Amino acid sequence: MTRVLSFPPPHREGNPVIVSTYRDLAVTCLHLEADSLPALWRLRDSFDVAAFHWGYDRNGWLQGIGIVLGVWLLRKRIVWHVHEVDLSCRGSSQERFRLGETLNFILYKLADGVVYYTRDARRRIVDKWGYTRAQEVVAVHPPTRFAVRESERAELRIRHGFPVDAYIYGIFGAVRPYKGIPELLDSYSEVRDEHTALVVAGHFDPDEPMPREILEKMLRACGPDVSYRLDGIRDQSIPIVMAILDAVVLPYRTAETSGVFYLAAEFGKPVVAPDRGFWHEVVNADAGVLYTNLTDGMRQVRQRRFQPAYPEEAYRNSLLPLKLLYGGDRA
Repeated sequence: MTRVLSFPPPHREGNPVIVSTYRDLAVTCLHLEADSLPALWRLRDSFDVAAFHWGYDRNGWLQGIGIVLGVWLLRKRIVWHVHEVDLSCRGSSQERFRLGETLNFILYKLADGVVYYTRDARRRIVDKWGYTRAQEVVAVHPPTRFAVRESERAELRIRHGFPVDAYIYGIFGAVRPYKGIPELLDSYSEVRDEHTALVVAGHFDPDEPMPREILEKMLRACGPDVSYRLDGIRDQSIPIVMAILDAVVLPYRTAETSGVFYLAAEFGKPVVAPDRGFWHEVVNADAGVLYTNLTDGMRQVRQRRFQPAYPEEAYRNSLLPLKLLYGGDRA
């Protein structure tokens, strides 16, 4: 069985995509006790593949560069899962942005395998840095297999203080600059009525240039029909949040993929997403609304019924090349 050293660790809360990936690949997972070269050296004989899901390390970009180079010097197989191409959207300082770009470039050039989650992401990477010698796979975000019955929605709404008959919009995931929360609040103010509510749920990202207290002040000023939680959502609470919502709003300023989109599809929730980029690959007429104007998109999603469905067949078709990528021989 392939032994995978994962960055970040799969057991960390808020990483259901990573957990699901390793589950379906049927690999053994390890993680460093500390993100350092000595810790990497101690595990040198314990892993076959190092998988990087984010192009940066949680304790610093520079440290992440050292880890990647250390793995490469150990002659281990490197797999990079591309979740972000445009790091400028993270709102980091210029120094951190340059280090992040450098780390992503090193990963791209040293990787034995590169996993994209949209064809648009691959095109943007190739346009930016040229072609790679690595094996490439365009995969589908894995299903979480979280379960909650739709029949429980009314009970869950009552338990958590939401009106049973309200149309509830929601945005879910890490609170980052590119996710357009101020735009969402502005548009919600245009569509709200006595039968609507908005939920903002996720983890406040320290890279967010807007101070947390300012964002919380904005959210409080919206009124009692806007609920928020910025301290993160535990994995076991994700299905509860998704069950409560009627639609997931994704007013992203830029993105190359979205795990939240696939999570919404898994729970049968339509999305409201920008009419550009990779969204054309994933959002069809059953999955939700592509908007040129966010306010109009939020109105439209409420006016008709949708039938979102997770692309199970496409996911199964991407699993075999993904398994081969993890188990192939290093060139």
